[in-house]
Amino acid sequence: MRVTLIHNPKAGKGHPTGDELLTLVKEAGHKVLYQSAKEKKWKRALQTSADLIAVAGGDGTTRKVATRLAGSSVPITILPLGTANNIAKSLGINGTLEQLVAGWDEGRRRQIDVGIVCAPWGKTRFIEGLGCGLFTDVMAALDAKQKKRPKLFKRTNDPMGLALRALHDALTDYRALELQATLDGADISGRYLMLEAMNIRHLGPNLLLAPDADPGDGLLDFVLLTEATRQEFAHYLAYRLEGKQEAPFLPVRRGKCLKLNWSGLLLRLDDMLWPEVEKYKRHKKKRKKEQPSAPALIEIRLKKRALEFLLPA
Repeated sequence: MRVTLIHNPKAGKGHPTGDELLTLVKEAGHKVLYQSAKEKKWKRALQTSADLIAVAGGDGTTRKVATRLAGSSVPITILPLGTANNIAKSLGINGTLEQLVAGWDEGRRRQIDVGIVCAPWGKTRFIEGLGCGLFTDVMAALDAKQKKRPKLFKRTNDPMGLALRALHDALTDYRALELQATLDGADISGRYLMLEAMNIRHLGPNLLLAPDADPGDGLLDFVLLTEATRQEFAHYLAYRLEGKQEAPFLPVRRGKCLKLNWSGLLLRLDDMLWPEVEKYKRHKKKRKKEQPSAPALIEIRLKKRALEFLLPA
């Protein structure tokens, strides 16, 4: 096969170099075009004729390539090199790199849905999900700490444990958000500690919040964490800190379209904070004195089977 290999050389720790990955794919009998995801021309590499796009990296690299390929007939596959690798785990892509590459020829194709979110500041796609509340706020706090003390985060050998501990500690006193939203036309407004629209099973540090999520069923799984389930989620985080993997019993509703009245809260898009949110808030603040503004509406939905993955045999 003609393979375009998009590699994040900074993903994870102790992984193969670009040259080593290139050799691995060539020795499996494929023609390879190598491109570092850290170079600006990675987008141009996707335009080269290929039979397969292979992403060697974590969830962030997978997301930026996958959302770019949505609607393409060329399949994508993952060589998971990241910390969480939620997308690969949810699709059942596991094994050594040698096993995965060897399984490409006999692999099967699977079409998955791509999330689409429309907001006043723009429209974008997602693979994992979109959310607000506890996890998003803790993620923002950790990002801020990492910017202030980058060496501390580089030294840790357990970044997922660090995130789990931060979530567990923040949950105790976290105040629920008052959210106004509808799901497929039904009012689901209320007070939530966390609202997550999930396209796959896992979130963040491998949190198995939507164990029955199917990224190809045309539906999103909405995880609704309320005061009634605060203790259940606390127990789950404690189990995870002990190395256990049980899924929590949290309310999950399935649907096609969520409409959320946005009141300025932070939003998470896949594994990152949605950067355009802060730009919009600054713009809105400047215009506030000029004219009153209507509540901002955010719409979250899916484009069915917009992306094709190759799952190694």
